[in-house]
Amino acid sequence: MQGNNVLQSVFYKNCMEFLIKFYGINPYYLLSVEILAFLGFYFFLSLPQNKRKQTFYLLPFTIVSLIFVYEHLGTVTIIFKELNGVVYDNLYPNHSRDLYNVWVYNIFSNQIGCVLYLLLLRYHIKSPKKKKIITILIGFIVSIALVLEVSGMLPIVDSQPTIFFLFFGSNIIASGIYFIDLLTSPDYLDINPLEQFSFWQATFILFYFSMIFLIQVAFNYLWANYPDLLTSLYHFPRILSILSSVTLVATLASYKLKWKSDKQLIYV
Repeated sequence: MQGNNVLQSVFYKNCMEFLIKFYGINPYYLLSVEILAFLGFYFFLSLPQNKRKQTFYLLPFTIVSLIFVYEHLGTVTIIFKELNGVVYDNLYPNHSRDLYNVWVYNIFSNQIGCVLYLLLLRYHIKSPKKKKIITILIGFIVSIALVLEVSGMLPIVDSQPTIFFLFFGSNIIASGIYFIDLLTSPDYLDINPLEQFSFWQATFILFYFSMIFLIQVAFNYLWANYPDLLTSLYHFPRILSILSSVTLVATLASYKLKWKSDKQLIYV
């Protein structure tokens, strides 16, 4: 009996130490991600079955879920650095491990996440020609990224300025295309753009990728010379990321809470 009490005490102690480390890294941000993911999950499941299949709701839910996954995976691989060895040992055994878990964000945030945002912007664009531009843009940047990574020129465990430029720049361009479509499409002539969730999604996507673009361009220099400044600068895109996620969750909540859901332009 005493032995069980000792084991329980050790278990609880280890759990508390882990939670302190886990939430001690970015407490407000991680909690915000978790709350938004929970709300997104709840409102998505609250949708009728036919609504869940609509891109209007499915893409926001997918993006919010992805953010939840990679932010938690990134935090865990900071605490348990040895987990990064799975990637390094199997794919890049001779590569420097200075950047540790950068592969998490390279894959899930900077590439998969960027493509999902591009698909979201593409969905909200009415013009077939402009949609085609986004499709070509996605195919181009994904092809270039695969060639650079598979060839070993830009491994996923290293900083990837060229891929950052392509993916982040594409989202900035796609946001601009959305706003051009907003101003020229007949569908928007008789509505208030401020009532459209797509408007706020595109706005925060533009702000987020513009900020993160500037940071990533100078990443290597800041990491080598001013790591504390780099850490501080990342607070700004995190705030913008949270605001962007809020618009996505609001989109999911709109049907159940009847927030302007009847005024949204939903394309099939």
